[in-house]
Amino acid sequence: WAFPLAVNFGVIPTLYRANPDIVISTGGFSLANIASFAYSKLWRKKFVNWCEFTLEDGSRKFWLKRLIRNLLSRYADGCIASSSPSKEAFKHFGANPDKVKIILLPVEVASFHGRAMAYRESADYPVKRRQYPGRVMIAVGRLDDAKGYPELFKIFDRVISTRPDVTLLIAGSGPKRQEYENHVRQKGWTRVHFLGFLEQDELIKHMA
Repeated sequence: WAFPLAVNFGVIPTLYRANPDIVISTGGFSLANIASFAYSKLWRKKFVNWCEFTLEDGSRKFWLKRLIRNLLSRYADGCIASSSPSKEAFKHFGANPDKVKIILLPVEVASFHGRAMAYRESADYPVKRRQYPGRVMIAVGRLDDAKGYPELFKIFDRVISTRPDVTLLIAGSGPKRQEYENHVRQKGWTRVHFLGFLEQDELIKHMA
């Protein structure tokens, strides 16, 4: 069982100096989140856990992960979920259903669209466009089943049965990349390209 471990020793001192009324802890259940929870309980501050996680993330297999999720869900003064599955996960780990609110995390679609349209007018655009002739689909996100890639591949399979000229670009990194690349090779799809993680400017070019 391998996982990244980031230790932030400055969480409690920083919160102590700031002396907030409410601590909104974002990002999940790392040591920094645990430290902010501990500070809130020791100094009697309101603690709100804001996290995007689901019951499919594998945490239920490990007792320590279950314990941490239980503590930071059950004893939070409120929880903010980023989706309905996240809300169900909070409830599963003991959060009061009345204190779990869903706040979606939207993308600035208008900004992305405007910048992509502007790039289409640039001299570089025709060169980039010739790399991918025909219609182009693009998927952006962490390479993990929870992000819907198995469904995407089924959709792509149906699309190319009638439109074999379609190209699929996949922008992002994640634990399933090798598995997905193997799947693409087994299917014989030559018009699927894994771009890896892209900085925003490069991502917008591909969106264009």
